Amino acid sequence: MKSLNRETFRDTVKKNKVVVLFKTPTCIPCKTVMGFFDNAITTDIPVYSVDATEEEVIAAQYDVMKSPTILLFEQGEVVKTH
Repeated sequence: MKSLNRETFRDTVKKNKVVVLFKTPTCIPCKTVMGFFDNAITTDIPVYSVDATEEEVIAAQYDVMKSPTILLFEQGEVVKTH
C-alpha cells in the first residue's frame, strides 16, 4: 500500500476512485485493516494510506478523529466514509 503525504495527496485523490486509509503508527486495528487491503482485496480501485499523526493538516481537513478511518474519494470528493 502506497503512502500519501501533503505533496502527493491532492493529485492522487483527484483520480477517478481511490480509497484512503488514515492510520497511526501505534494503532493495532489499523495494521489489521492494512493487512486486509494488502492481502485480501482484489479491486480496480487503488488503496493508499495516510499517517494521520504526520499529516495532521490532511486529517483535520477531512475531520478524521480516529484511526483507522477509511475514505472513498471519487474525483477529489469524499463519497463514502467508514
